[in-house]
Amino acid sequence: MTERAIEQPLTIVLEDGEDILECLKKAALEQDAKEFKITDINGSWKEGFMNYFLKNQFKSRKSFETERITAGSGKFTRDGNDYTGDLKIVVALGNQRINGNLLEGKAAKELTIKIKFPKFLTENASENAENAL
Repeated sequence: MTERAIEQPLTIVLEDGEDILECLKKAALEQDAKEFKITDINGSWKEGFMNYFLKNQFKSRKSFETERITAGSGKFTRDGNDYTGDLKIVVALGNQRINGNLLEGKAAKELTIKIKFPKFLTENASENAENAL
């Protein structure tokens, strides 16, 4: 029997106050994903911490207010029962956009994260999946 992978999409909806990274990792563990990529983020964050570069200087900032995330991406790989990787976000502060790594943060109101991960199918399972379409 041979294995074949298909790219499986998953949408994760976080409610106000939920930890972004913990919910992301928990959802991936529930799907038994070996790795996953973040394809889209829509919503806001609060009470978070991020690192970024501004004019060739490494900076860190703490978010005390609710801020809109205008874009996001990243890749995580499973390491035992945890994942390692980076979640990159873009936050608009006035006329300036800051692109950096989210180190911690909570969802503000509702935050939607879309991910994709490879799902491995056996030859028989992949034939059944194709026939179902």
